[in-house]
Amino acid sequence: MRKRDLIVLGLAALSVACEGFSGGGPTMIVEPPRLELAGFDPQTRPQDDFYRWVNGAWLRGVLLPTELGGYSAFVQAAETVEVRTFDIILEIAQGEGHAAGSDQEKIQALYRLYMDRVLIQLRGAKFLTDYADLWLIEDTSYLEVMIARRRAYGLSAPLEFRVLPDAGGSGRNVLHLLQSGLGLPDRDYYLAAAPGAPPGGILEAYEKYVADVFDLLELEAAAKRARGVIEIERALAAAQWPGVESRDWAKTFNPFDLEGLEKLAPSFEWAWLFKRLGVPEIGRVIVQQPSFVAQLAGLKQAFTARQWSDYFLFHLANDLHDLLPDAVSAARFAVFGRQLRGQKMRQRSEDRVVAFLNRVMGPALGRLYLEKHFSEAQRRAVEDIALHIRAGFRKRLEANRWMSDETRKAALGKLDRMSFRIGSAAHPVADKGFDIVPSSIVDTVLGAGRARTIRELGRLGRSSRGAQEALLPQTVGAYYQASLNVVNIPAGILQAPFFEAGREVDLNYGAIGGIIGHEIIHGFDDQGRKLDQDGRLRDWWNTNDAAEFTRFSERLVAQYSGLEPQPGLKVDGRRTLSENIGDLGGLIAALEGLRLYRAENGLSEIQVRQAERRFFIGWGQTWRRIYTDAELRRRLLSDPHALAEYRVNLVLQNLGAFHRAFDVRPGDLMWRPPEERLTIW
Repeated sequence: MRKRDLIVLGLAALSVACEGFSGGGPTMIVEPPRLELAGFDPQTRPQDDFYRWVNGAWLRGVLLPTELGGYSAFVQAAETVEVRTFDIILEIAQGEGHAAGSDQEKIQALYRLYMDRVLIQLRGAKFLTDYADLWLIEDTSYLEVMIARRRAYGLSAPLEFRVLPDAGGSGRNVLHLLQSGLGLPDRDYYLAAAPGAPPGGILEAYEKYVADVFDLLELEAAAKRARGVIEIERALAAAQWPGVESRDWAKTFNPFDLEGLEKLAPSFEWAWLFKRLGVPEIGRVIVQQPSFVAQLAGLKQAFTARQWSDYFLFHLANDLHDLLPDAVSAARFAVFGRQLRGQKMRQRSEDRVVAFLNRVMGPALGRLYLEKHFSEAQRRAVEDIALHIRAGFRKRLEANRWMSDETRKAALGKLDRMSFRIGSAAHPVADKGFDIVPSSIVDTVLGAGRARTIRELGRLGRSSRGAQEALLPQTVGAYYQASLNVVNIPAGILQAPFFEAGREVDLNYGAIGGIIGHEIIHGFDDQGRKLDQDGRLRDWWNTNDAAEFTRFSERLVAQYSGLEPQPGLKVDGRRTLSENIGDLGGLIAALEGLRLYRAENGLSEIQVRQAERRFFIGWGQTWRRIYTDAELRRRLLSDPHALAEYRVNLVLQNLGAFHRAFDVRPGDLMWRPPEERLTIW
């Protein structure tokens, strides 16, 4: 596989300067030639639309790949990671003499099995008989047995089981139960009365896909079977909690013991369910959506054994679609690719095999990726940025005017305990316990899923400070692990435009620094603030401070909720609140970190001003993104993050430092009066 031909056409690198902005027409700035940045739009003033000033030529010049619903700096970086990962896979696949049972031997065998599409085509739908125990229900009384059996193999079911730290303060890992079971991305796709619900065409297309799967499996009455599956999913959707509630730490922390579960859902044979799942002993269980579990138990008898069998059969095929004849994946793409995301073509087989092997052998590939594409020097450089940003945020907490000394002390304690994992996210050995079945890729994948479940259940009752599931090193992303108070920055994101060793440090602080700041702030956003420095769900806030935080948060909700990127479809400021707090507070923290770094180097006032301009440019480039109309709509309806341009322009409009750096004045479109600018942290 080769790197996709460059998508940006006809872009000339602009020498970007940071002096001489005028209040009038477009400005081409002139600065030291070492700062060469392509993608700027010289016809747009930064004081009117900073996002398009930084990215306008890039946005116009990008040709959206036909197999994608959107393209962004993150996708561009992910392509580089994908090429690197495929090169690792191909080198192993073409090699000889791999040690028996080694990661390399398994990667080679899995690659060959996946790429042998002839064998996959010949097997056809044979799994109907081979795996009947994973979909066929003869009596609805045993619905929970089927749920446990499927989850044991890593397959989808209406109830999800995860081993996570106990937010109640026990310091141990406990079992969590979560709502699940839908084929479409969100409950709103099924509920016509839901605010902003998508047009029924998507649900109709999904139902046709379900029927197509039954047709491809050569089953009679495919359309009738599909209607039964949709009826079950509609009922599950109606029982599910909305996304805003499901992300609420306080609402989703509901501890139960076995006796409590039996009272919550008496028609479920809980002891039998856990035995089939492989849980040795039932102690403390956290049920994240209790009302859903209670209603799910009630649905056992609401549908026939035939309907439940069809539901599980369809989801078995959907879960394993890329391991079945190509017609199944093609039918799936028509809905999830073409209609939901606006994609025109499926990914190439080289791209799909990387995704497949990351799914089955991700930690092993991560270790190999780190050996080739990550250095100790990178780790130290990014850690230095992270520590400066943490210090910058500490400075802001110390000067915070609305926070009492009592709450401030607790906040500083949490911040000081926060740690960073740069490059590699402390994975346990996670590729053992399954064998390659030479004649069956499905058997192999199911075996790998079972081994993964056994490993996860093996963490039950152990210290939650030990190794936890986290992002793979080859991931282009980052996240805050609230239960451990850890910010994870994988190796995959440590490349342009997010981070480059040797370039202007201001750009790195604005890009990867802004992302690190964002993740730090997640420890203090509307949900993160509910956990203390040890990851315990505990109210450590003074009552007045909590009220002030809520008041600021509601103002931020209002800022975003007024945005309407498509006629009749507005941004949900409440659903995106956590991420918006992260963007706003994180960029401020990153700027404070840069100021601390620059102060150590004794810069002049004009040099500081130039540095801050480059800092904001780094942030602006980070979020450049184009969407198909379908992908934009999907994100507005289900993504907890705001759209790209709002992550730049709306955040910057709240910052006095941005107004000063770019001389933004009344009448400029980026201007926001000081009394309307909002900062929480």
